[in-house]
Amino acid sequence: MPQLDVTTFVPQLVWLAITFVALYWILARSVLPRVGEILESRQDKIAHDLAAAEAARAEAAGALKAYEAQLAKARAEAQVLQARAMEDAAKEAARRGAEQDAQLQREAEAAERELAAARTRALSNVRAMAAGIAQAAVAKLIGVDVGQAAAESAAAGEETR
Repeated sequence: MPQLDVTTFVPQLVWLAITFVALYWILARSVLPRVGEILESRQDKIAHDLAAAEAARAEAAGALKAYEAQLAKARAEAQVLQARAMEDAAKEAARRGAEQDAQLQREAEAAERELAAARTRALSNVRAMAAGIAQAAVAKLIGVDVGQAAAESAAAGEETR
């Protein structure tokens, strides 16, 4: 193998040094600056993305605080509306209760009037029946025919003269 031949070591080392310097010069002048630019642009993009993410996080935190404030305001308004609705419902219930009480009072008074009228009719019917019974009893007992007016006045408890 020619690489291991001791007599060719010096030229091989010279060509190695020339090739190494040439590759180093090519890499240092063209490839490495582009790689450095790429790495730097990636670093800038990462930094920009991190800054944008931080700004978005801060904006989201602000939006969350605004949402929570708006939610608290809406809850407070809802409680006020609920209290008003409860108050209105209580007023309406009281008004309806008063109307129903008045209606029940009117119905009770009408029922009392009907009851009084029925009582009066029942008493007049009882008097008429008592007069008829008294008239029949007098006719059977003493054989005298008593007139309707006399029987009714006797049933009513009036004295005849």
